[in-house]
Amino acid sequence: MEIIPKPKKKVITLEDLFLYFSAFVFIFAVIAYFYFAWAESTTKRAIAELEQKITNLKTPEREEAEKEVLRYQKKIADFSNLIREYIFCSKIFPHVEGSVHKDVYLSRMDINFENSEMTILVNAPNFYTLGQQLAIFKNTPYFVPQLKEIGMSGEGKVSSNIILKFDKKILK
Repeated sequence: MEIIPKPKKKVITLEDLFLYFSAFVFIFAVIAYFYFAWAESTTKRAIAELEQKITNLKTPEREEAEKEVLRYQKKIADFSNLIREYIFCSKIFPHVEGSVHKDVYLSRMDINFENSEMTILVNAPNFYTLGQQLAIFKNTPYFVPQLKEIGMSGEGKVSSNIILKFDKKILK
């Protein structure tokens, strides 16, 4: 028989483990709260100082110069957009000129830029030359020719209306 009872070994239970973990999380949350509050106030102070420096740098002359620069910048951007989207109608003529047979001459040209069509009156010395001219137009990557009317002129030459559909990419 024992006179003095021995203390029993304390076994860590799940409840005790959860208590210690909860205490650790609570202490960590309190420390994080104070750290973030301090960081926020420091950042706000730094922002206020920078804003004060910015307002000290602004003078009426400098503000007017900034507004003028912004106006010019907007004008340049608008002009750049206009130039980028502008269609240069005259850029089609070198392509047509480079595609005309040496014995053929053009006497009339109507251009519809909306439909990307050009109607030309072709005068050729004979049908063979007119056929060569059509073949030249077909081999040109920018044009799709379509023979519309064909006839003989009073001098024995062949005249024809040819519709050329063209790619608008050549106009930019």
